Amino acid sequence: MSKCRPDCCSSSSGEGSGVAIIGFIILAATVYGIIRTAMHAVEAIVHIVIEIVEITAITAGSIAAVALLAFIIVRVVRYHCRKTHRAGLKVRAIAIDPTVPPSVAASGYGKPALDAAELFAEAVASPDMDPRFVEKILRNAMEGPDQ
Repeated sequence: MSKCRPDCCSSSSGEGSGVAIIGFIILAATVYGIIRTAMHAVEAIVHIVIEIVEITAITAGSIAAVALLAFIIVRVVRYHCRKTHRAGLKVRAIAIDPTVPPSVAASGYGKPALDAAELFAEAVASPDMDPRFVEKILRNAMEGPDQ
């Protein structure tokens, strides 16, 4: 059975395939635009994430550097305190004979410290000593031991 077609319609199907190809091209262009826009968005997000990671790394590094510096300062100060404490003289009173008043001795070196008269003589002999200060010390010593 043959179908009868009007004269306005042709029997070739080429016109319908052209519309399909144009539709496919438009669809492909649309998909490409969407993908391209999405890729730009992903690139922007990745860029922001990378900047956040950089800022976080710089901040963490700065905090670590300050903590390390504080740790080093504490260690150096403790070392110097220990060194000074060991080298410093610890003065304490000792008495060998109960009838004799205690003398001042320095621990650490095993040598007794100078008594008051020796310290005074050493201070007076010093060229840096102010003569007015020596005179004041002598005047106070002459007034009596009760002051």
